[in-house]
Amino acid sequence: KDHIYWEKERLQKMGITSDTRVSICKEIESLTLNDLNDFFKNYVKNVPFDVLLIGNKKDIDFESLSGLGELHELDPKYLFNY
Repeated sequence: KDHIYWEKERLQKMGITSDTRVSICKEIESLTLNDLNDFFKNYVKNVPFDVLLIGNKKDIDFESLSGLGELHELDPKYLFNY
């Protein structure tokens, strides 16, 4: 539980004197779908990203995933070095 103390110390050094989680939760509770949509359009859309999907090949719908972009299947030996 010492992390609570150190987190408080860290925040105080940055000039933050209140629990930021409370204000963040209040803001999140007041978000609307339009707010989320605007955030997506301004900060997420058209930003390239990578997705790693690990699972049984038989259970993965590769046709649906192809809509995300280029797919590369990696050998487990390459990923996990075994």
